[in-house]
Amino acid sequence: MFEILQPTKIYDVAIVGSGAAGGMTAHVLTEKGLDVAMLEAGALRRPSEFPTHRMRRWNLPHRGLRGDYMEEWLRATNFFADDRQEPYGWAGDDPFEWVRIRAVGGKSLFWAGERAMFADFLEVAGEIMRKAGAEMVRPAQPPKPFKAGASIHYVGTARMGDDPKTSVLNKWNQSHDVPNLFVHDAAAFVTAGNQNPTLTIMALALRSSERLTRLLS
Repeated sequence: MFEILQPTKIYDVAIVGSGAAGGMTAHVLTEKGLDVAMLEAGALRRPSEFPTHRMRRWNLPHRGLRGDYMEEWLRATNFFADDRQEPYGWAGDDPFEWVRIRAVGGKSLFWAGERAMFADFLEVAGEIMRKAGAEMVRPAQPPKPFKAGASIHYVGTARMGDDPKTSVLNKWNQSHDVPNLFVHDAAAFVTAGNQNPTLTIMALALRSSERLTRLLS
């Protein structure tokens, strides 16, 4: 049972979510001296809790040989959102494989750390093999279609624009209808890009946060 508590402190800004945009927004606002409250559903993770720090493929439940071993890592270390408590549905008949991470820093920080470690592993392993006289051969494989949700970035659900009749946010990511609401994520996009949107999300959050500090001062 939840209890609603009366806050003892009034904050200048409340940020919901600590992902790429939330983290950038908090950084800009606190650097300017504003009092910021950040709300995050996930736990604060230590570096030792990240999958590649504490578990190797041969220690996975199926030795990493069944299915996607990265998914096994994620499930074994409880980084996934619990779909039983937070069900996600879609109109299709096949399972939806959208990955939802629950951790301070969000999915962007999680993947940034994991990908960096994997990149270092591949570079070192490749160098060892080349010095041993191995020839690096990448076998050709037929392309396979992605399953629903396997590679997806939601954008445009609160698009920005000058006309409140055709857009939700203005050019500063500020709501037309609720002036003290700023949306710092891919919802502001008017179209989807060719590559991952994280850096654009962070750039828009940085720009909008600087505007917000000027408004509050």
